[in-house]
Amino acid sequence: MAHVIRNNSIYIAGMLLCIIVGLAAAPLMTSVRGAASPLVLGSSSGILGFLVVTMAVLATCAIGGMVGRMLHPPAGMYAAGIGIALLAWRMGSVTEVGYLGQQGTVYGDGIFLAILAAAGISIIYAIAGPMPGIEPDDDGNMPHPVLSVDAARAAAAGLAVIPVVLFLAASPHKGQTLGVAIIASIFAGLASRLLAPHVQPKLIFVSTIIGGLVAFAIGSYTMAGSFEDLAALKDLPPLCRPMPIDYLAGSFIGVPAGLSWATSFLHHDDEHDS
Repeated sequence: MAHVIRNNSIYIAGMLLCIIVGLAAAPLMTSVRGAASPLVLGSSSGILGFLVVTMAVLATCAIGGMVGRMLHPPAGMYAAGIGIALLAWRMGSVTEVGYLGQQGTVYGDGIFLAILAAAGISIIYAIAGPMPGIEPDDDGNMPHPVLSVDAARAAAAGLAVIPVVLFLAASPHKGQTLGVAIIASIFAGLASRLLAPHVQPKLIFVSTIIGGLVAFAIGSYTMAGSFEDLAALKDLPPLCRPMPIDYLAGSFIGVPAGLSWATSFLHHDDEHDS
């Protein structure tokens, strides 16, 4: 019982610290209209907002890394993801992008947050260690987590967010898009582990955000009308609704859950082969 209380206390304390950090950065994320900005690079705070969000995300990952070291790495990823999700929750929706004509800025924001995701997951790995349950292949080799064919295969699973968002993103409201991004990331994590079960899943946290950018590009190309008009009518295609910050939060929450889910499939296959 004492062990359970200790572990829960560590997780709750870490999660609360991540939430505080995430909420502290949110007030700077305002657009030039004074509304909540959905884009870090599109906020009226300029370089200050950019630096604060960068420090906030990296700080939540450092806290998550410490939680992961004391418990296990996925717990740290969840804690960091909750903090980032609270930041995302306080930021605006894609409707504000339409009002300000910042459609092109979405891509820059996504690339910036993908780089930030790479830095953040590297911090968690450095402090908490590798994901548990990743075993060598039949030859006893562990593929390189970034520079290997298996790593590329795992990263390609980031595109799995596209069909999930297409079918589930019913509205541009922030709660809906954030929830969809988390669910989509679960399936991306699942696909990543199934496609490359022997590689440490680092790139999938980055490629989930890139997959979201691909989804946005497809939605933008196929829309019937101008982006600004459809945004004002709240009638943008589903693929354009989640913002990069939603995918960033979704990756840290959803990917570990998908990786864990995939373990049950892999164990089932091993039992079947034996």
